[in-house]
Amino acid sequence: MTAVASTTAPGAWLVHLWAPPEREARLLRLLSEDDRQRCARFVFPWLETRFAVAHAALRVIASRHGAGPPSQQRWTKGPHGKPALVDSAFEINLSHAGDWALVAVSHDGPVGVDIEALAPERVSPGMVKTVTSELERAAFATLCEPQHSAAFFRLWVRKEAMLKALGTGLTRRLGTIDVPLQTEAPPDGVVLRPPVPGRRPWLWDLPAPLGYLAAMVVLQPEGEPARPPGPLQWLSLDDLDPPPQSAGMG
Repeated sequence: MTAVASTTAPGAWLVHLWAPPEREARLLRLLSEDDRQRCARFVFPWLETRFAVAHAALRVIASRHGAGPPSQQRWTKGPHGKPALVDSAFEINLSHAGDWALVAVSHDGPVGVDIEALAPERVSPGMVKTVTSELERAAFATLCEPQHSAAFFRLWVRKEAMLKALGTGLTRRLGTIDVPLQTEAPPDGVVLRPPVPGRRPWLWDLPAPLGYLAAMVVLQPEGEPARPPGPLQWLSLDDLDPPPQSAGMG
């Protein structure tokens, strides 16, 4: 029987990782017991808050797509640690950096999303050499030095989204992946060596807050047309934890 191709565009949600203590306490109730224990182990309160908001957002969005109530969802991990819903009809992925998180959903195949805070002081020739392929290093060689930092972070956020879609993390050699360095990435600009049988990666840059870059990769079935993501959506604290209704005045 021939599978019916999905016509649902992938989606992405931006989340600000902040909540006052009383709202954070309610968000923790949306998480699993394991996640609550992980949250409690953070030394700094602000790290606990960021974790609680990001993972509550992941579960709320999954719930909107039919995964059931946030606290009752069943999650597992792939061989290299990528979280995934059990028996889900869609793929979902989370990334967070600094004050922001991104959640991406795909009905077409594995999805990876990444958001990175720009930090030019972290970029060095040694780091560029470590994360780039031979083709990417050749592209860097055509740039003047002031362009290296921005090009590096464009490369890194795109490559990290690819790694997360693959579910391999850094266990896959970075030199086996080519991603574009230009300001606007062509959707078909990723090259995998070796390729994923039956799948084609499509790359999409996503809007991000000032000082950040973001990207998404979807591994769609080979031969299907590219389906770009819909507009980036904003998930507010009230979407995660609606405030109680005010009592009516008599």
